[in-house]
Amino acid sequence: MSMPPEKILLVDDEPRLLTALKRRLSSEFSVETALNGEEALSILERDGHIALIVADMQMPGMNGIDLLKQTRDRWPDIRRIMLTGNSDQNTAIAAINDGHVMRFLRKPTEFVELRRAIVHALEDFRFARDGSEIANDESVDEKARKAFMSIISHELRTPLTHIIGLSSILQEQAEAGQKDISTDYLGHIRTSGEELLSLINRVLFYTRIISSPTHEAPVSVSVAGCLKDAIQPCRMEIAKRNITLSIDGQKDNVAFLARPDEMVMALREIISNAVRFNRENGHISIGIHQDATSVSLRIADTGLGMCENTLARVMEPFRQGDEKLNRQFEGIGMGLSLAHAIAILNSGQLNVQSIPGEGTTVILKLNRADAPSRTIAA
Repeated sequence: MSMPPEKILLVDDEPRLLTALKRRLSSEFSVETALNGEEALSILERDGHIALIVADMQMPGMNGIDLLKQTRDRWPDIRRIMLTGNSDQNTAIAAINDGHVMRFLRKPTEFVELRRAIVHALEDFRFARDGSEIANDESVDEKARKAFMSIISHELRTPLTHIIGLSSILQEQAEAGQKDISTDYLGHIRTSGEELLSLINRVLFYTRIISSPTHEAPVSVSVAGCLKDAIQPCRMEIAKRNITLSIDGQKDNVAFLARPDEMVMALREIISNAVRFNRENGHISIGIHQDATSVSLRIADTGLGMCENTLARVMEPFRQGDEKLNRQFEGIGMGLSLAHAIAILNSGQLNVQSIPGEGTTVILKLNRADAPSRTIAA
């Protein structure tokens, strides 16, 4: 079955520029045009074949960032490029943070550079579409491969685009003799680099633990210590979104048998999900319970929740409830599957319960360190 034609939507309030760009691009691409943001949204509402939107920043009424933000929220699979004559730092950072643009091109832009950006964006769109179309009769390995390649493509390209784009602006500023180079750019470059490093480390960690034929013996691990290390990387996002977090029943002497680095990683993935998919001003509660043979951690959030079909899907590696590549909630879809794999490898269990619109509860159960028996009953 042939795929529907992929269209590019050019949005600019300069009619002559719009006509010239359409004339040059139409020989190779299917192009639609709009003179303002409101007209662009109308086209997007009635035409389901738009794969890429290239929007100018300075337009009357709705500016380019607002347009691209609405596009991302309503049609997240459409790729986004900003084309603007405004080169100030606030515009660039807003385009990245709010519009989640793939590229930030400044006027006047060489046609070759614009064409190259369009080709890359359409390739990314096709890759996402093909990767998300996973047939029911495909093998588990083939499903995992497609999901992995689709997710990684986006999660690697996005921060790399930010690094390259902002670095190029800094380079131009330096070459122009500007001495007040923005530290905001440097901060975003560093953040994007850290995101890439974290992504690579998580994928390598997952690959190592599921493929290694041998594992170190579990040791007595402090529950309080693991939770502290797992929560720390999430504290900034927790504060930013005004999410409250409580730990009930915590005792310093509670310990389970596990490999410490693996357990911190599992808890970090669970808590990170509880933050990412929570609502603003939401809550995360962590309960700790121990009996004669085991220790259980109950991590509950007040977030979106999931239906049964979605829950089954997210337990597979590199899958998310929303299979569209450029989702509202970024991530590689590895959190629960990684935590589950770690639990099993540490002779434990991980159970997930979720109610749409109410939240998700994850229960991690492991052997108690000082228990006479080290086997958790299924």
